[in-house]
Amino acid sequence: MKIQKINILTFVFMIIGLLTISGTLTVIKLVGLPQTTGDGSNLIQNTPQSSGADDYDMGVSVEDFRLNNYTEDYQRYPSVCALTEDSFAAAWESNGPDDEGYEIYTSVFNANTGTNMTAEFRVTFNRTNGQRYPSVCALTEDSFAVAWESEGQDGDGRGIYASVINATTGTNMTAEFRVNDYTSNDQKDPSLTALSEDSFVAAWESGGQAPGQESYFYSSYGSVFNATSGTRITDEFRLNNYIGFHQEDPSITALTEDSFAAAWESGGQDGAQNEVYANIFNATTGANMTTEFRVNYNITNNQDNPSISALTEDTFVASWVSFGQDGDREGIYGRVFNATTGLNITDEFRINNYTSGYQGDPDVSALCDDIFVATWTGEGLNDKNSGVFIKLFNATTGANITKEPLVNDFTSNQQTTPSITSLTPTKFTIAWHGKGGLFSPNIWEIYASTYFFVNVLENTSPAHYGFLPSDISYGLGESGNEIQWNFTDDTICNPTYTVYNNSVPIPEHTNKDWNSGVPITVDVDDLAVGSYNFTIFVNDGCGEQAKDEVIVNVEEPQDTSPSDDLIPAYPPLLLIIVTLGSIAMGGLYLIRKSKR
Repeated sequence: MKIQKINILTFVFMIIGLLTISGTLTVIKLVGLPQTTGDGSNLIQNTPQSSGADDYDMGVSVEDFRLNNYTEDYQRYPSVCALTEDSFAAAWESNGPDDEGYEIYTSVFNANTGTNMTAEFRVTFNRTNGQRYPSVCALTEDSFAVAWESEGQDGDGRGIYASVINATTGTNMTAEFRVNDYTSNDQKDPSLTALSEDSFVAAWESGGQAPGQESYFYSSYGSVFNATSGTRITDEFRLNNYIGFHQEDPSITALTEDSFAAAWESGGQDGAQNEVYANIFNATTGANMTTEFRVNYNITNNQDNPSISALTEDTFVASWVSFGQDGDREGIYGRVFNATTGLNITDEFRINNYTSGYQGDPDVSALCDDIFVATWTGEGLNDKNSGVFIKLFNATTGANITKEPLVNDFTSNQQTTPSITSLTPTKFTIAWHGKGGLFSPNIWEIYASTYFFVNVLENTSPAHYGFLPSDISYGLGESGNEIQWNFTDDTICNPTYTVYNNSVPIPEHTNKDWNSGVPITVDVDDLAVGSYNFTIFVNDGCGEQAKDEVIVNVEEPQDTSPSDDLIPAYPPLLLIIVTLGSIAMGGLYLIRKSKR
């Protein structure tokens, strides 16, 4: 057979016809598939913040305002707790208002102005001997609990008593009640933490109560109380497993409504003098949830006077005093722990930069999941007079993120024994007792200051990593359709998200926790034909929020019968004419060519 050479023009006509058919089929194939949207303008960048100490500053809302109205004799040992983001309660011991020795007084304050929101009032009913060393914890924005040690009231030495206070009226909501069940010898140094608005934990040290322990050695005990009635929910239980010379000076912090962490100083437990130990407890039963673990890594000399604060339900920060570790007398050290395992998350780190002289009386308070503030008494900066200092830390690394400013404005005398409480993730109040004020320069009085952050936790709203998810279209009955968001945030506190379908919250995606960088996936299968608006609100818990919307269209299923597959999606007649015409012209040309 003779092979004919194909003219260039013939080849072009045939190719046009084939491409036209192919193009028609391609258009049919793409009909109904989801269309993607988004370009570089939709890419939301997440800029990490620097963790350098010079990049984080603090401002003062109100400084050095006096808490006690009565100014005669001594007012000392304040304890503070936040009620709202703008108010706090304070309790302290006061010597002399009623000529009955030390008694416990309290008042509620506006944290932004320093003014009293209630009159100063006496908490203690019993006025014999002395009532000292209060500890407070907030239950609601309108109520708080106060505990203290009372001399001789329980019949033998000191005992622990408590009461619940109405923060609006400044009146007792319960009669004062005894906290310790065991009354022999001394029970002292109370510490409180709220589990819920109706319950709280009290901890204290008790002399001679543990098996084989002499009356002058102490173990730490705890009990859970109903805040409405003041009645005991659990029997008192020992916090320390090891019984030695002394296990005393407990500090506690609630992790959940059913669990709390406790730390105390223990004498001679690992062959050292004093060390700090901790454990996690079930608040319903008082049973240990972890094995007792040592908080401090360094075991040379003494480690004592712990203070702890929960960061999340699974983590807490501990601080303590360590003798000689910073090169000159006492220094303040810290560490962050996993509350589920008792394992340390960070290495031990020094809290105080300035190391000369005494650094003691630490207290810590979590601001959000990964930032906490530490305060302590330090001497040596002002002609050996002590002052109160603060510093912020990254709880993930243990690195300081601010310098350590002096809190007290009066520097002519001693300022000491601070207590701190977080009002918001960016604001806290600190109280202390000091001499040298304008009103009574030689008398101990209670002062406080409220701080806020400058250039920290600002402009760090949750940001989406990469492209935002596109709108979705799919046919009724098709599966495998989902929306996936991936938000990140450098500073998150108690982050939650909620997804709405046409303004109705989806139960399995309502007020749920999220982690920075972990995708949030929402299944959008099994919807009826129609259009749906899926909106997500992401809160970082530090006051910042992000929002995104995705439209999901569910369409009637496409008719995929063979006769319909060849029906083009755009003007068909012209395509058919062009296709057939091109092929016919090519064929005629070949026939004419062969007859020649």
